Amino acid sequence: MIYCANNNTLYSQAADASRDLGIDETALSRHLSGQRKTAGGYVFSRVVSKDGDFKSIRSWLLYSAFKIILDCDDEPIIFQGGERV
Repeated sequence: MIYCANNNTLYSQAADASRDLGIDETALSRHLSGQRKTAGGYVFSRVVSKDGDFKSIRSWLLYSAFKIILDCDDEPIIFQGGERV
């Protein structure tokens, strides 16, 4: 699974995130491997489960990339089959 901190969305695979956000899949792959700080202005992380601590993950990703301090309790949006659930 791929988590996007900018839009608080979980994607089942990088190709879904790439299509949904209109970013190059190669740029996303380089970002996920640590070669780039962002991909198309977005920050992502690989996650193992839908049950993670997304508030901490999101806060850390947004701060490390943009120095944004985030204080919210939103649950992530699930992206399945080309639609947000």
